[in-house]
Amino acid sequence: AREVLLATEAMGLPCRVASNSSRREMRVKFARTGLLALLARSHSAYEVARGKPAPDVFLAAAAAEGVPPGACVVVEDSVPGATAAAAAGIACIGLDLHGNGAELRAAGAIVIRSLLELPSMLRAAMREAA
Repeated sequence: AREVLLATEAMGLPCRVASNSSRREMRVKFARTGLLALLARSHSAYEVARGKPAPDVFLAAAAAEGVPPGACVVVEDSVPGATAAAAAGIACIGLDLHGNGAELRAAGAIVIRSLLELPSMLRAAMREAA
């Protein structure tokens, strides 16, 4: 995850976390994994009207960044998260480390098997958009 976050940062892409977890829970998880500094900009479903699968937390993150939802990309490992991204009008990359990705695909995600696939996908999307 660290390598991917640093690569994303090097591309000049902002990164925010939009989670159903509380801020406290996110802080503890990110501190344990050594990712706290890289994931400091976070949004909790506890701070919006509805959590995932509603789009609220993704829309809050996009608004805080000042980026329209259609210009965002969500990386998700859950069907409720992929459903929330679709409802927000945000493209979703679904991370499925152990399954075949069928449920994430059905929720509208483009499925990857490793986070290491993400930087090249983002670079390709940036070239395409230019």
